[in-house]
Amino acid sequence: MKLVLTVLVLATLAVAGYWYFFTGGGDAAAAQVRFRTGKVDRGVVAEGVEASGTVQPIVLVQVGTQISGVVQELLVDFNSKVKANQVVARLDTRRLQAQLLQDEAAVARAVADVERSKAGLAVAQAEVERGKASVTQAGAELDRVQALLTQATFQLERQQSLAAQELSSKTELDAAVASKSALEAQLAAAKASMSQSRAQAAAVAASLLQAQAQVKLADASVRQAEAQRESDRVNLGYATIVSPIDGVVVSRTVDVGQTVAASLQAPTLFTIANDLTKVQVQASIPEADVGRIRVAQSATFTVDAYPDRTFAGKVSQIRLAATNVQNVVTYTVLVDASNPDEVLLPGMTANVVFEVTRGPADALRVPVSALRLQPSPERIEAPPGEGPSAQGASSGTGRGGKSTAPGPAKKSRAGRGGSPRVFVVASEGRLRAVPVRVGVTDGVLAVVEPQVAGALVEGTEVVTSIVKVQRPTTTNPFSPPRFRAPRGGGR
Repeated sequence: MKLVLTVLVLATLAVAGYWYFFTGGGDAAAAQVRFRTGKVDRGVVAEGVEASGTVQPIVLVQVGTQISGVVQELLVDFNSKVKANQVVARLDTRRLQAQLLQDEAAVARAVADVERSKAGLAVAQAEVERGKASVTQAGAELDRVQALLTQATFQLERQQSLAAQELSSKTELDAAVASKSALEAQLAAAKASMSQSRAQAAAVAASLLQAQAQVKLADASVRQAEAQRESDRVNLGYATIVSPIDGVVVSRTVDVGQTVAASLQAPTLFTIANDLTKVQVQASIPEADVGRIRVAQSATFTVDAYPDRTFAGKVSQIRLAATNVQNVVTYTVLVDASNPDEVLLPGMTANVVFEVTRGPADALRVPVSALRLQPSPERIEAPPGEGPSAQGASSGTGRGGKSTAPGPAKKSRAGRGGSPRVFVVASEGRLRAVPVRVGVTDGVLAVVEPQVAGALVEGTEVVTSIVKVQRPTTTNPFSPPRFRAPRGGGR
């Protein structure tokens, strides 16, 4: 018997719980709604294109070294302010100084070679003059012997003529023949001497040209040695690293004692920002929105470090080079902004809004969620002179405290007229629709103008969502459910 009673009690409790859960407690009055509202105000609304970017200095210089060596001294650190041509680091210069001493010795040796070459040139020039004198002397001797030979030939012919007339003795004729023969031998010797003198003169002239070439080569060696010395002197100067601009050290990548190797490219020692009171945001704009961006266009942005602060800037450049990442094409847009208190730091992530359209300066503004609200028709108060609202739309409230505002950003439309509207709280938990004309919107606020003058003023509370709340009930769950007539189109 006890078991049967226990089963009956449990069954009764299960039926009562099922009825209570699916009927809302058996009393329509047990459920009520709460309106969430937003206030109508006046201000500016701007429509814009949103993008993300990175804060960067306008001028960012990487300071490196053109020579390899060991870092001997660091004179600045992170966040150090520097001036143009200020020494920021030094490399070990002992090897460079030794190389410079070798260059000085090479220059001195080259200069000595020039002097020696010039001395050889002087000797060659003297030999040339001596050769010229020898040729002149040989020529004079040749002319003298030629003249004597001519005279001897004449004497021989005269003696032969006299001998034919028996006017001269045979001894005189033989003497004339011997004299001519001797002079002919002397002429041959003079010609040989002349040829030899000319050959010697030609050889000396060639030696002169060689000596002149040696002097030029020695001069070139001097210039080459001086150039090498100047190059090593410049390298010695490169061992002293200076800042090329006024600015602040953003990063340092080396320490004292570290070896830097300048082989294919100059290693970076410091990164210096020119002026952090002026920064630049490099924003990535999708190709679908880049057509709405113009140079000198206004933009605002925020950074995660200061979420409640908005910074202003202007577009300075739209770069033509596109970036394609996984078939998504973007373009880089530069936004120049002032940073007088230097709170914007290089590398910060910026959320940028490019202003495309700006509404009036003192327009009525309502939350966009108020335009999205779509309450059930039975909750809307009928306009004066009309009957209750027709039934047919889904209820504007949900079970369990869920809001009725729909997810998609669509403007609320009237059932018949189709014009945008907002709702204000009327009597007996009903809502009164206020038709409006919608202007510029930024996704949070929208500019509106009531179709009826004065229907919406600054300070009016407009409904943004409807929330159903469950109030306590004293209905006995064990009593049979009361009969409830179906709800009609009005109350």
